[in-house]
Amino acid sequence: MKRVLVVDDEFELASSVEAILEDEGFIVKSAGDGLEAFDLLQTEEFDLVISDVMMPRCDGYQLLEKIRKEKKVKGIPVILMSAAQLKTIKVKPDNFLKKPFDIDTLIQAVEKCIK
Repeated sequence: MKRVLVVDDEFELASSVEAILEDEGFIVKSAGDGLEAFDLLQTEEFDLVISDVMMPRCDGYQLLEKIRKEKKVKGIPVILMSAAQLKTIKVKPDNFLKKPFDIDTLIQAVEKCIK
């Protein structure tokens, strides 16, 4: 089974994404911010990270940069999600979801990244 890490400081949204993906057969774990997520990535294996952009302590852009610099996890696909437009950044995510998104859009993005 494929493992997904959902990173969002909004508990309700993270829980919703988690429930949707679990219904699709994924094993899902959640983190409340980028620092917590990066710690989990050091101790557990994931096939995909889905991260909100705007979070306290370590936002989605910072998390993406940390992932791409860390040899152990740099190959993990990352989907960023935000209500705002994706800003111009050097390190590109594998996909971007504009909030609010529907279930089908989420599932398609996940399946595209985890082929």
